[in-house]
Amino acid sequence: MFVEGTEDTMGTCELNDSSENASDGSIVYTDGACIGPGDNRQAGYGVYWGPGHRLNVSERLSGEQTNNRAEIEAVITAVKQAKEVGLTSITIATDSKFAQHCATEWGPVWEKNGWKLYDGKPVKLREPVKRLLRVIRESGVNVSWRHVPGHSGVEGNEAADRLANMATNMSHTQQYEIITKHTTPFTDQKPGTSGLRKPTKTFQQQYYTENFIQATLNAALKNSILGTAPVRLVVGGDGRYFLRDCLQRIILPMCAANGVSEVLVGQGGILSTPAASCIIRTYKLHGGILLTASHNPGGPEADFGIKYNCENGGPSPEKVTNAIYEESKSLSEFRTLAHPLDFDLDKIGASEFMLSNKKSFRVNVISSVSDYASYISSLFDFGAIRGLLSGSSGHAPFKLKISGLSGVTGPYIKELLCKKLGMPEESALKAVPLEDFGGGHPDPNLTYAADLVQAVVDDPSVSLAAAFDGDGDRNMIIGRNGFFVSPCDSLAVIADNVDAIKYFRESGISGCARSMPTSRALDRVCEARKIPCFEVPTGWKFFGNLMDANMCSLCGEESFGTGSNHIREKDGMWALFAWLSILASRQQAGKPADVEAILREHWVKYGRYFFTRYDYENCESAQGDAIISKLKELLKQGVKDRVFNTSTGRQFTGDFIDDFSYIDPVDHSETKNQGIRIMFTDGTRFVYRLSGTGSSGATLRMYIDTFEPDPSKHAIPSQVYLKSHIELALQLCGVKEITGRAAPTVIT
Repeated sequence: MFVEGTEDTMGTCELNDSSENASDGSIVYTDGACIGPGDNRQAGYGVYWGPGHRLNVSERLSGEQTNNRAEIEAVITAVKQAKEVGLTSITIATDSKFAQHCATEWGPVWEKNGWKLYDGKPVKLREPVKRLLRVIRESGVNVSWRHVPGHSGVEGNEAADRLANMATNMSHTQQYEIITKHTTPFTDQKPGTSGLRKPTKTFQQQYYTENFIQATLNAALKNSILGTAPVRLVVGGDGRYFLRDCLQRIILPMCAANGVSEVLVGQGGILSTPAASCIIRTYKLHGGILLTASHNPGGPEADFGIKYNCENGGPSPEKVTNAIYEESKSLSEFRTLAHPLDFDLDKIGASEFMLSNKKSFRVNVISSVSDYASYISSLFDFGAIRGLLSGSSGHAPFKLKISGLSGVTGPYIKELLCKKLGMPEESALKAVPLEDFGGGHPDPNLTYAADLVQAVVDDPSVSLAAAFDGDGDRNMIIGRNGFFVSPCDSLAVIADNVDAIKYFRESGISGCARSMPTSRALDRVCEARKIPCFEVPTGWKFFGNLMDANMCSLCGEESFGTGSNHIREKDGMWALFAWLSILASRQQAGKPADVEAILREHWVKYGRYFFTRYDYENCESAQGDAIISKLKELLKQGVKDRVFNTSTGRQFTGDFIDDFSYIDPVDHSETKNQGIRIMFTDGTRFVYRLSGTGSSGATLRMYIDTFEPDPSKHAIPSQVYLKSHIELALQLCGVKEITGRAAPTVIT
């Protein structure tokens, strides 16, 4: 970059300020230039404030070399300069009607139309124009416009033109200056169960996201086991609002400035959490930054999230999340680039950028789907599944309805189920990722995916339906006529049918694990099959050590998470293919390929654990604390041999109460305060915990499970069977009295 104040004055122009200062109402001239043919084009831009002015700029354009992009970048630079020196108003004089129209007329219309032209085609310069609008809006500078005819002798315009043309001959090695910005710590950046989740507006506060990314890079890279190897990361997310801006404006420049050598980016910023884990493991990366709030809603008024996955592809263990939090509490500065990197986020390919420290930084935009699709296809017998779906060997076609809930899984559904397995396109529902998930809540449960359940009830020809959450790691399985498969039962059924799944036939199964609140249905299968079974706190990261130590091959949570050691994240698509494998195997064996039949046979064989979960979302933090305090008072008193009565006449005798703690059998670390458990002499269990996946306030989760061996009672609906249990569980925690809520937000 050339700052003009060190060269000749280039004559005079109409400007209201001296060579040292600018004042409100100043006229600033901007221009862009581009020389050379085709792929050899070189573009630059100029900003002219006055003769010898310290703010004059001549800079080579980075990224795609076009005159229009240079004109836009010149305006962006001028507005940023005005903000930095404290101006509240400027007049931009330019010979580019294109740049002016993008800022004042076309850009706002394109934005309103989803960045589509009148004919439906995408706006080619979407990202530069989006940045232009954002910079103007966020600057607080009132921008007026003056069109100046090009090459008409207006000295300010001629000077800006000379600066722009001079920049076209500059080397790219002069670009991307690493800078340090001063900041102050935020006190609320402690990662939860799955990273940091907050309202989107919180992340959009000045330097809030930058602080968390700097703390993450400081802590994560310091704790990496890959030592001094060049740092390579993957970045992507679930497509929610603020993702693209966060990725391009904040994360990639900060990665470059902090010594990362290469970042793999999902095309369009899209990358499911399971796919990110797969990519980390496939390419032996240091880790990944995932932009997701999972099943939380998205949009300007909703939630955003960031989490870091380590070199094993799994969520950061507590030693890393604790280190991130400690870093966040003492930050005084962060490192970034003076300008965002210019590349096409929607175009697959690699771009190399030179930094001011003479090092290069590589951004490699990769297919969001191909690596994961190739890997998942190798784990299952797609031939058998294809036969099931198509109706081979005289069987009727097996009809599916699969919903992406407008989250990240749409492209994966289309590639794996439609393209590879022949599922009709119309069976892929809500399969286009949307920034606000279509106004819905991307959580695959009976409340937020009620429309899918009703669609199955209304169409008896549907054999199986499934839904996935925002980032693709959770799943819900529905059988014919809307038969709901509890995630606890789903895990137990898969464990009992591992021989039907190619991956387990080839690799074997070393052990199983479940989260503590998950029902104990898995335990009975493992006991019968002599498979080790582990109980861990809520959070997928607790399965990681077990899998890395080859102590666990299959694991799951009651919160609709199921997976195996093929990656280190729960995996919604994997769970679906496990079920399709079991159904295909049954059909080949002459048994009914029916979800409900599988569950009823399973209950006859092992007995049924009736299970329910009540979620009270977004309570006030004080209310959540009051509920836990009430339960801890009961913990002090104890429940041994105490008799509790319900209005139905049912009596429960207490056995014990504790606050669950976990000692990791691999590294012997201890995790405390993971949920209040109350056990009764009949085997009934209540669990209470505050969730770590919300973005604000407190979410109370209450879990109830009890065992029933009598097959004649297995068809009773869970809420009916557990009526007395639910009454007592609510009574003991006092949630109705403390929150004033008559009913939970969600019942599972």
